[in-house]
Amino acid sequence: MNFFDTAEVYGWGASERILGGCVRGDPSARPVIATKFTPLYRFRKGSLERALRKSLLRLGLPRADLYQVHQMDGLRNIPRWMDAMADMHEKGLVGAVGVSNHYPDAMAAAIDSLAKRGLKLASNQMHLSLLFRRHERNGLIRMCRDQNVAFLAYMPFAWGVLAGKFSRDDPPKGFIRHRVANRRLVERSEPLLRLMKDIAWKKEGRTVSQVALNWVIAKGAIPIAGVKTPRQAAEDFGALKWSLSQSEVSELDAASDALGAAPLKTLWTS
Repeated sequence: MNFFDTAEVYGWGASERILGGCVRGDPSARPVIATKFTPLYRFRKGSLERALRKSLLRLGLPRADLYQVHQMDGLRNIPRWMDAMADMHEKGLVGAVGVSNHYPDAMAAAIDSLAKRGLKLASNQMHLSLLFRRHERNGLIRMCRDQNVAFLAYMPFAWGVLAGKFSRDDPPKGFIRHRVANRRLVERSEPLLRLMKDIAWKKEGRTVSQVALNWVIAKGAIPIAGVKTPRQAAEDFGALKWSLSQSEVSELDAASDALGAAPLKTLWTS
């Protein structure tokens, strides 16, 4: 577990500074670090390099292992940003080029633009969980597999709902309740959570959150699992030590299907 994903807009630079401090604190444990450029309020190709250099300064790194365009700001702008990414790759400031929140048409445009510069798109970071399967159904996951593009799945725990963090007596609060999840979602998810608990119990000491991560992995995606404590990090790592059977994946799919399409709202839709 040496891959860390961040972005310039996470805490408006604070996330990169904290991660950079950790890297400098233990140079022997060099992780793989991905960060992101946000194009939504920028209009010139050169702004990407300026943003990248500021991110690298905060991270204390000579280059970004993976640099991603965070949001799509229109199909017509994709060639501009991919061309800027290729420039940064040539300068040695970027290892691999990725995108985030790019639907199939946008990802295809990014692939085509990079190919003109002799580069491949490395990844597309999108929301995927048992409560949000839009990209499994719209063909994006299959497209990533066909194009050899890594699907990086954020929110695999669905804001904690799929980690067993909430119940009808202890529903989400604050920002999460208002923007993404609520008591009704928790109540609707109870049959799915019961199945996840049953599967975890049968695996002898496994946890609901490990089931959530294993389901994402079974779909051919790489989950980005948020952690707040060493215990959570150890629990996430434990998900790599076992796998769901195909029948268990099918059971989870059916329980998820019973909830209806995309019962969980997402903060980003494009």
